[in-house]
Amino acid sequence: MVDRSSQNYFETIIDNNLKEVIVDDIDKITSLDDNQYLSENEIHALQNLCILYCDDITTKENEYEGLRIKEWVRGYSCLIYLVLKSEDSVHGKIYSKAELISLLVKGGIVESKAENF
Repeated sequence: MVDRSSQNYFETIIDNNLKEVIVDDIDKITSLDDNQYLSENEIHALQNLCILYCDDITTKENEYEGLRIKEWVRGYSCLIYLVLKSEDSVHGKIYSKAELISLLVKGGIVESKAENF
């Protein structure tokens, strides 16, 4: 599965159509379902989870600990986005809960679920 996953990742990176749905600014995201993504990694994770579960998890409403799998993936993508965009990423920074919730909401996760994340 690792080789297949690597192959899929590289195909994702070079797919010009997918580059159009990746935003460079989290403020461009309007909702979780607007077909906008924060990175190739987010797309790749969702694709691999669909393969792993033999189902389209991007459209499923099943929740796990209060969030859909797509929301968990977006939440982690938001955290990675935060670190990559942070000027203090070398030395680290402590963020307040309110800052993190705000980031997750900007990423398309509704506030109640952002608090749960």
